[in-house]
Amino acid sequence: MGVLLEKFPIIAPDGEEYRITFYEEIATIWTATLYKERKRKLFGMFRFKKIYVVRLEDDNPTDGKRVDFAACAKYVWRKYKREENARIEAEQLRLDAIKHFEEWDGKL
Repeated sequence: MGVLLEKFPIIAPDGEEYRITFYEEIATIWTATLYKERKRKLFGMFRFKKIYVVRLEDDNPTDGKRVDFAACAKYVWRKYKREENARIEAEQLRLDAIKHFEEWDGKL
C-alpha cells in the first residue's frame, strides 16, 4: 500500500499558508496535492481546498538516494504559482480585449 506524507503549514514568501500531501502510488510515482486553507471550522479545526495536483516520478529508485520531499514541496508550490500567475494574466488580457471591444466606435 502507498505511503502518505502530509505537512501543514507550508508558509509561502508572501505569508500564505498551504498544506501539501505526498502519496506513493507505486514505488516510483508520487502524487503531490497542494491545498489552501479556506477557513477554520468549529473547535479550531482547519478546512482546506484542493488547488493543485501534480505527479512526480523517481526515475531511478534503486540508486540509494532518498527523495527530497522538502525540495519537491517547493517545486510544486513554484509550479502552482507560475500556472496561477499565467492564468491571471490570460484573464486580464481577455478582460482588456472585452473592454477595448466595448469602447470601439464601430467604424471599419
